[in-house]
Amino acid sequence: MKRARKDRGFAMVDTLVALTLLSIAGTVVVTAQSLSLKSAERAEQKLTALALAKSKLQTTQSSTTGEVEISSLTYRWAVQVDLPVVAPAGQKVQLVDKSITVEWGEESNEARTLTLKTKILR
Repeated sequence: MKRARKDRGFAMVDTLVALTLLSIAGTVVVTAQSLSLKSAERAEQKLTALALAKSKLQTTQSSTTGEVEISSLTYRWAVQVDLPVVAPAGQKVQLVDKSITVEWGEESNEARTLTLKTKILR
């Protein structure tokens, strides 16, 4: 007795379609993993810039600039202190604007910037 054609298993076309779908799914997974790693790296860089900005805001008393290398990236920072034009008469304390901008990134198209602004009493 002859077996029916449909009982012989998968056809070559079925196998090729399955392999194509598996390769597409694999590519999607690898791409998602790559994007996830890049996002984690950018988040780490931003946290480093934020920590640097907070530190420099607390420790610097006047306008200044500088740079530091952390984890093979150069972080450039600039603190700007804007004194009030006219001090209120009879007051010893002044409210001063203070800001810091941190820039990092090796290439110009990868450059990132973080700016913090605050007011301090002097």
